[in-house]
Amino acid sequence: MKKIASLILISLFLFITKRLYGQEIICSAGSYDVSTTGQLSWTIGDLITDTYTSTSSILCQGFNQTFQKTTDIEESISTGFSVEAFPNPATNFLKLKVFNKKQGNLSLSLFDLTGKKLFQKSLETEETEISLTGLIPSVYLIKIFDNDREIKSLKIIKQ
Repeated sequence: MKKIASLILISLFLFITKRLYGQEIICSAGSYDVSTTGQLSWTIGDLITDTYTSTSSILCQGFNQTFQKTTDIEESISTGFSVEAFPNPATNFLKLKVFNKKQGNLSLSLFDLTGKKLFQKSLETEETEISLTGLIPSVYLIKIFDNDREIKSLKIIKQ
């Protein structure tokens, strides 16, 4: 009788702890949406992937990347050119400081992680302030161009 009671107690404990922690995940971002026809929740950065198929649909769970895009970052070492972005992570504004700026047509472009260009700005001075208001908290890429040639890429985080 004690064995059965112990087994039931252990099973109950495992069931309760599974229910408490079974819906948690460590990820970099996520959200949910509820409508009259259904509910959708999503996360970015899941480590587990499951795919379920039926005759009429496919459901992919977890991190699912349909295509792979590789970006090479090439920096010119001989020019001594460097850029700092601060504060990083940023909230509403980000300052960009250019060191050893040579005469040239420098500009920056801000991209989201899908590669969509959000804006472009000319770099006229050594220190430029970039407004991040209106952008959702995420990771963004700043690319510095010299006469349409990419010379530097920075990853920034908007909180």
